[in-house]
Amino acid sequence: MTVCLFVLICSGSSLYATVEPNEQDIQLAKEKMQRLREVYKEVQQAEVELQRLTEEAEREEPLLRPTVEALKDMRDFYENEIKDGQRFQ
Repeated sequence: MTVCLFVLICSGSSLYATVEPNEQDIQLAKEKMQRLREVYKEVQQAEVELQRLTEEAEREEPLLRPTVEALKDMRDFYENEIKDGQRFQ
């Protein structure tokens, strides 16, 4: 039992030693964190731009509604004209 405990402690110590990060791992982690910060800022900027575009579209939508309705009416008129023309042929 005592021998097993000693082996466990020794092997645990060696495992801990291999878990210690080296300078290269630390530098790599710092670079990844910096990139994550940059991506987060880009996402925030994109969200702000999306909000701005959404607000702009909401302001312009009422102005475009009459044009859209007029185009739909014209389409319906021409579709009816085509149907009527086919009936009389």
